[in-house]
Amino acid sequence: MFESSILIEYNLEGYITKINEIFTSLFMYSEKETIEKHHNILLTEEDKNLKKYENFWIDLKNGYIKKGEFVRRTKNGKSIFLNSTFYPMLNQEKEPYKIIELSFDISQIKEQEEALKMQTEELAASEEELRQNMEELQATQEDMLRKHKEIERNNMKLEASSQILKKTMTKQKVAQTEYKSLVNGINEIGYIATLNLERKFIDINKKIINFLNLEKSQIIGENYENIFYKKEDNFLEIFKNVTNGKIQKRENVIKNSERKIFLQENFIPVFSSKNKVEKVFIMAMDISKIKEQEQTLKMQTEELAASEEELRQNMEELQATQEDMLRKHKEIEMRDNKLKVSSQILKKSILKQRETQTEYKTLMKGINEIGFIAYLNIEKKFSDVNKNLANFLNIEKTQIIDKNYEKIFFNKKEEFSKIFENILNGEIQTRKNHLEIKNKKINFKENFIPIFSKRNKISKIFLIITEI
Repeated sequence: MFESSILIEYNLEGYITKINEIFTSLFMYSEKETIEKHHNILLTEEDKNLKKYENFWIDLKNGYIKKGEFVRRTKNGKSIFLNSTFYPMLNQEKEPYKIIELSFDISQIKEQEEALKMQTEELAASEEELRQNMEELQATQEDMLRKHKEIERNNMKLEASSQILKKTMTKQKVAQTEYKSLVNGINEIGYIATLNLERKFIDINKKIINFLNLEKSQIIGENYENIFYKKEDNFLEIFKNVTNGKIQKRENVIKNSERKIFLQENFIPVFSSKNKVEKVFIMAMDISKIKEQEQTLKMQTEELAASEEELRQNMEELQATQEDMLRKHKEIEMRDNKLKVSSQILKKSILKQRETQTEYKTLMKGINEIGFIAYLNIEKKFSDVNKNLANFLNIEKTQIIDKNYEKIFFNKKEEFSKIFENILNGEIQTRKNHLEIKNKKINFKENFIPIFSKRNKISKIFLIITEI
């Protein structure tokens, strides 16, 4: 292997210490010219100044093997390619003490690679040119195909247009026939005329001529307003709108010596080939029957409205009557309920009164048995006394009735007048009194209780004498 390899030895600083013959023949340096020369004499100018070249030798001094493909320069300046490996040689202490470079000349391989690269590039360029030519050819074919299809489509369109044209011409013929039939029909049922833009008649149908009892020559050239005059009309404004391309309509009335008719006039602008209004077509329909029907309907509507109003009033009156009857019925029911309630209350009152009367009679009977009782009228006269009081006074009952109180119980007259005044005002009064009976003075207490009538007025006074 060493016989075919370039062998160079270096010290750790990169200076050449030994070379072989292959080195000499390849680099054209003699042994004398290279020994003790630095490795950089073999470098190109660009590689000498590179930082990585400095690091390259530092790595070798540190014992790292370096390998790779390198460009080197011979004595005469020729560049050659080497596949080199740099081996740091170690001493017994495992430290590098020299560097051995073992290289192979691969310049021929590089030249072949370069030639192959150039051939490849040329081939790629040829392929690109061929591709472009193919694309242009394909584009040309596609363009020819597109133009061919366009020609076919145009032919089809021409054929279709021809068919449409034939159909259109047929339709136009049919339309013309229909138009003539339509015009003839309209002429039979309508009042037809044509005006120029100066509002003068240029054509008119027989229906108008016959109605007006005029010759056609008497109407042609006449102004529209002279024939179809309508008082307080806005015809000029209508005609202006028609000449501006707008269809207009209005109602009108025309007369002859015998009758008048109502017309629904339709003013239709007729356009020229330049899309300008050149004349005005008038189509009027007799709407006299419709007007009569409208008038009849109006009268019927008014009559119906009057009937509805009368019916509404009757309904309102009926409703008011029903409401009044309902109100009265409710009042009767309320009165009946009140009467029922009053009847119940009255029954209860009667029962209570009966109970009260019974209690009152029982009470009075008891009081009569044990007490001294009398009744006074508002003139201070006795109207009744019980036996106990008569016996107490030692006087017959008949001698007491209608006697003035003061004649029987005369004592403190002024005081009693005041007391009696209070009694008449509805107040219960009490006073102490005394009598001398059989030369014996008897003290007692008088209780005066006012008794009210149904009208809430005092009708009598109830007197109870106690504490005798």
